[in-house]
Amino acid sequence: MSQHWPVADLDPVRRLQVIAATTPGVIYAEQHIAGPFGNVWAVASDLENELPSIITDVRTWITASAAGGYRHPHKAASACGHDWTSCCARAGA
Repeated sequence: MSQHWPVADLDPVRRLQVIAATTPGVIYAEQHIAGPFGNVWAVASDLENELPSIITDVRTWITASAAGGYRHPHKAASACGHDWTSCCARAGA
């Protein structure tokens, strides 16, 4: 006997929402910005310069180039000087 289960395809934003909701200690926020996509993306894609001004707990954000993939390892430092290394740099993240 074969059963046919429904398939739920998630877009990237919904996928992020599900991961954030099921990961302990994660804070997720979303805001819709009224503006032309090109203008908004120019700011949003410049994490090294814009993230520290948006998130006050982040002092610096450095993105390294990732060979052959879309996940970019990064390094962040908090406002009080703690250094964090991205989990995206580890296999399986």
